[in-house]
Parts: sequence; C-alpha cells; structure tokens
Amino acid sequence: MAIYTHMSKETIREILTTQYGIDGPCEFVALSGGFENSNYKITVNSRQYVLTICEQKSCEDSVKLALLLEYLKANSFDTSVLVRNKDHKLLAFYQNKPVLLKEYVQGTIVQDFSDTELRAIGSELAKLHSIIAPSYLPDSPAYGLRFFDQIATYEPESPFYAWLLALKSKLSTYEGLSKSLIHSDLFFNNVVVVPNGNVVLMDFEEACYYHRVFDIGMALIGCCVLDNVLDLAKVAIILEGYQSSAPLDDNDKRALKDYTVYAAGAMGFWRHQNYRFTRPDENFKESYQILFNLAKSIQTMNDEDFLKLF
Repeated sequence: MAIYTHMSKETIREILTTQYGIDGPCEFVALSGGFENSNYKITVNSRQYVLTICEQKSCEDSVKLALLLEYLKANSFDTSVLVRNKDHKLLAFYQNKPVLLKEYVQGTIVQDFSDTELRAIGSELAKLHSIIAPSYLPDSPAYGLRFFDQIATYEPESPFYAWLLALKSKLSTYEGLSKSLIHSDLFFNNVVVVPNGNVVLMDFEEACYYHRVFDIGMALIGCCVLDNVLDLAKVAIILEGYQSSAPLDDNDKRALKDYTVYAAGAMGFWRHQNYRFTRPDENFKESYQILFNLAKSIQTMNDEDFLKLF
C-alpha cells in the first residue's frame, strides 16, 4: 500500500539513537505496508530491524500490540520480536505517533506455497490457537459481521451489503463454536518462509479472541487461492497440518465452509469500506468484488465435499 509518514535517513538515525540507544551507520528502505502503518526496514551495524509508525492505532492499541508480541515470545511462538526503547518502554514516538521497533525476520514471501509450507502454516496456526488469549484482546475482528451494518451509512442499497446481511443471518445459526487467540489476517504476505524451511506468522495487528474456524477460513482465503479460485487440494494440506496438532470437533468442521465464506466476505467488506468510504481510492474501489466473487464461488461448493477435506 502506501507510506504515510515519509522519513529521511537523518530522522531514522535520530529515533534510533535518542530513543533506542542504537547508534552507527544506517541504511533503510521503505516497505510496502498495510493500510494503517508506515514501515521501514533498517540496517545498523549488520543488524536489521523494522520500524513501524502506527498511523491509525491509538497509543493504547499500540501498547496492546507490543504486549501481544512479547506475550507470544514468552509462549515460545515465533513471530516478530519487539525491541524496547532505551527506557525499557514498549513504544517510542515520532510526530506524536506511536512507533514500534522489531527485529527483522530473515526469509521470503511467496504466494504459491509448497505442500511442506502449507502443512507448516496449518501447524503454526494450531499452535497459536493453543495459547491462552490475553484479556486485553478484542472479542471480534475489526471487520467482522458485527460491523457490516456500517455500510448502511454510506451505501445502503449496495447488493454487496444485502449479501452480507444474508450471510450474517446464516452464521447466526451456528452455536458453540470454539474460540481462541486468532491472527485473523493470515494472508500469504503475512507469512515468512525462513531459510530452514519453516514458516513464521507475522503482523498481529488484527489479533483477537474469536472463532477458530474464522481464522482457519482466513488462512485458506489468504494462502490457498490461485487465479481467484480456492484450491481444495491446498486446503486439505493446511487442514492436515492443523489437525495434527489441534483437531476440530464436528461442530467446527461443519461450520468451516461458511466461515471461509465469511472470511472472504469480511475482507471484501474491509476493502469496500476503506476504498469507497474511509479513504476513497478510484484505483481500488472495485477491488472488493474479487473477494465477493470468491466468497460466492465457495458458497456453491458441496458441503460434503468440504467435509471430506478433513
């Protein structure tokens, strides 16, 4: 996406020196970040970091993210490692915006995962779901069904909104689904394949305490779609990796197809709201349609065929 806060080498060096006590020759490159952050990869004395400027998160929410990264490390879950500032505080600040510094994870981003990598993604997701959720996490994704009605404030006659309401009604029929700490945004570009062949799940900006099958569905949308079609062979491999560590009960298995539809619809809702209302962008205003069409194509799949993937 975009870099919203543009920084010079001198500015980055000043932040590192005065707020983190890290001094030395500095090189940096802007990273293609998300909608809410500006990110820079920095090299100082052969050590590499990612400097994140939180563009939309409050100080309180940024602290929660930093705490979560430390909590995951304490629970032996591999992800970005937070670097505290020289006063041992979680955050630094630049232009009154929260700043996080993290160790850079060496590896590659790939879009078409191997079977081994898919199995590892499933296993890592199961490991994440086994960690007790800290109390400060929200109890719903920031773009989940609880927020779908926000479309009524700016495009009430949208066919997409009508479809979301029907989906919301369908999801209300499920009861007793298991919940856990979830990532909720596990697309391929939030997975780093590290040199030893393992995978590291990154970017816990949207983490919350919610249904496991929503998180699995999001991983399927984010890691098993080729040419805008959900590849069921890839789905089966992720599920194999997941089930080897954290088997789902029959209730969750029956819900997974609809929650995969939900995951695609929720991401479509995020794009619809952000590119058509929050920050209108002519280049991306129709991008929600890709996920909308994907969600509808998954709806047409046979329920029993989906259950056979387990």
